Amino acid sequence: MGVLFNEEEVTFPSMSPQDSQDEDYHHRQEEAEEEGTTTPQTTLSGGEAMMGEAWCEALSFVLSSFNDWLTIRAVSRDFRAISTDPSIFAGSSMVLETEDLEHPLIEVFLPLLRWAGRIVGSFPNAQIRRKREAAQLCLTSLAKDCTDATNICIRDWSMFERHGLPTLHLGFSNLRHLEIIGCDCITYYDRLIPCLKSHPQLLSLRATFAPKAVAGLDFVEALPTTLMALGFVAFEGPEPLKALLQRCPLEHLWFAATARFGPGMVAALQAEGRQLRTLSVPSPVSEETVYSIVQPNERLELLCRMRVGVPAFGEGPLSEDYEVMPNSGGTALRRIGSNAQLAANSALWAPPLVRSKQEELTSSGCRRSQAQAQAQRQEPDRQAASSNVEAAAAARAARIWATRAAWGEKPVQVSPELLRRMAAQLQESRAQRLQQLQRGRP
Repeated sequence: MGVLFNEEEVTFPSMSPQDSQDEDYHHRQEEAEEEGTTTPQTTLSGGEAMMGEAWCEALSFVLSSFNDWLTIRAVSRDFRAISTDPSIFAGSSMVLETEDLEHPLIEVFLPLLRWAGRIVGSFPNAQIRRKREAAQLCLTSLAKDCTDATNICIRDWSMFERHGLPTLHLGFSNLRHLEIIGCDCITYYDRLIPCLKSHPQLLSLRATFAPKAVAGLDFVEALPTTLMALGFVAFEGPEPLKALLQRCPLEHLWFAATARFGPGMVAALQAEGRQLRTLSVPSPVSEETVYSIVQPNERLELLCRMRVGVPAFGEGPLSEDYEVMPNSGGTALRRIGSNAQLAANSALWAPPLVRSKQEELTSSGCRRSQAQAQAQRQEPDRQAASSNVEAAAAARAARIWATRAAWGEKPVQVSPELLRRMAAQLQESRAQRLQQLQRGRP
């Protein structure tokens, strides 16, 4: 595919029927990528080039894992070319697992995630040396290349504090939400201070700390002033808690289940916690104590206490204003009249899948053009390096959108009719491939 912009012709690899049916095609294409050679190119009309951009736009809503990307590459030669365009991941949410890191194409895949909005790394077997080193290299590559990622979630990495945590402060320049779930407990709160200082615009932090660890004033002073959600934490006294509530516009505060919770904590929440919308208290806290915290705060919508017993949580004084939330196991309450449910991460609140600045943008074309324009400003060196496949793709996309902006044109709007036609084409291609396999052809 190709199109002319600013008297410069942008070309894409072409596809012939013979190549699409050649059993050695994929093998030869991989060898060409490794050797840096290119295939013959042809120029398509502007409408066909627009179709390629529409495919990139549609795929950004479909791709969610490394296996999805491999499937797209196997459809045809055109899809193989499109799969090397980072714009297909613009604003998307991607999941990486330990098994993906052993695939030979993972080194080609990781740099393409530079415009992904959310990245989830699930590494349950990273305690094995080979897989641990692969997870470290993966996280280092993501921290370096993923300049647009706003939401990072690390799951089930049993040695994350030692081998993964030091990498977080080296990159992810646009990080807004950080979740560390199911990993080993962080020994001290001070271990997170370098990461907090390197991301001054952080909006939410969720992590699990050692039961004996407590947060002091040094940890609170390192927290960004933009922080809106924090869990699961324990404070060494009322002073750090009060300083936190005064320093940050906190709306979601979740205490660790084993945290100390004396009268000073109650007084601090009564005085400074009126902006809270969700609150999780330690397990030993009585319902009467929670009621005394709730009374001055009319904004508090959700409550949680990780303990099940008799009488049940919510059957005492809180029953006047709160009811048991469905599917919460009797540990969470919601204000009567509210339709609140547990979030997708099984917590009282979850960060959005895309950056907060893009929540109001309903046009997918606007989102893609904004991500590419930002990448153009932040990565001029990569745009100039045409010898690199990924950098050439970024340079091509940036030139296209910059030229259109200069002409006053708006980004492409993908109509429902166009999406239906593209879906029909994809379904037809898959059906033809299935018939070939059933006849014993490659």
